[in-house]
Amino acid sequence: MGIFHNKKMKKVAIYQNTISQGGRIRVIAYMTECLNAMGITPDWISYRNSFKSKDLENMHHVPLNANIRIINAWNKGLGEYKYIKMNKIMDKMNTDYDLIINSNNTMSGIKNGKYFLHFIYFPREARVLKKYTNSVYKHSISNWFFRKLYSIHPKPIHKNKILGISQFTICAIQKVFQYPQDQIELIYPPITFKKKKLTDFFNKKNFVVSIGRFDTNKDQISQIKIAQKNPHLLFNICGYTPNSQSNNYFNDCESLIRGRKISNVRLVKNATSEELEKILIESKFFLHTMKDEPFGLGTVEAILHGCIPLVHASGGSNEIVNNPELMFRSIDEGSKRLKAKSKINSEDYSKLIKSLQERVREFDENNFCRIFTDNLMTLLK
Repeated sequence: MGIFHNKKMKKVAIYQNTISQGGRIRVIAYMTECLNAMGITPDWISYRNSFKSKDLENMHHVPLNANIRIINAWNKGLGEYKYIKMNKIMDKMNTDYDLIINSNNTMSGIKNGKYFLHFIYFPREARVLKKYTNSVYKHSISNWFFRKLYSIHPKPIHKNKILGISQFTICAIQKVFQYPQDQIELIYPPITFKKKKLTDFFNKKNFVVSIGRFDTNKDQISQIKIAQKNPHLLFNICGYTPNSQSNNYFNDCESLIRGRKISNVRLVKNATSEELEKILIESKFFLHTMKDEPFGLGTVEAILHGCIPLVHASGGSNEIVNNPELMFRSIDEGSKRLKAKSKINSEDYSKLIKSLQERVREFDENNFCRIFTDNLMTLLK
């Protein structure tokens, strides 16, 4: 029985444009775990969902209870408009739920917002600003058009609490929405600190691993170029391909490797969690090349597996490693940082990994659930 067993069962929805593999589904899973502990079975609402109800048993470390709902909206809309349209659809469903958790990365298109809790990884509105480099639109005309599109759509009248996954994200939220600092709360994504099958320094191999969706923003092309400059290391570039765009980018990566005859790179497509676990255990280094990454769950996982991370010096990645020696801004700088760290001895490796693992304790799942549940209780009372 949940904490609302003496009252009418609360109805909660979690929604985002697409629900598929990646870091965001892990966050939704933890949200659902927190809701289930309160006796609530939420609806997962999206245009497209790669999961079925029967998959919920195996996608998280505890079984989940959720109802999967698909919105069959005709002609979802050009580019950014599909996100705004999703918000409009959910805004009309305002009174159908006691609480709607917006995981759609934008608040544009929501007129009321009284029953909303906004959980933002990185605001779509910021992705069309010149200040940020993680936009999916590479042409200035497209960015101008979508900035105008966002500007003409209303933002919520009821300004409920906003949860941002990093200080970097919070700064972006403030920039595009002009919300006061006390209305936005930091909530780092959750990590399960289970015992890892760690190997010691001498059993680690000279492997470099990366994990992430094959995508131009994740920039696996730069990882391949860094690999070419470090032939003494073997690179396992792991990622999933949820759509044709990702598949096309994966093919571009393969073509680059063939064209340059690079022999120290292995592309691992749609690996199982067991395969990824094995590669992380064996690897000594983790490489993340995305610019303006809002956070980076893969980096935290790699640290917990004893991998030394090297990340782009931007976004939320800085908040994870908190060490300038583990950051880079160019392919050449990244290559040099990696080459220097590949000479690390056992004692320095142990000290570095210990300090990194102490740092990421802040991202414990219990901290996430405490902050998330506190906000739920305030809005559901």
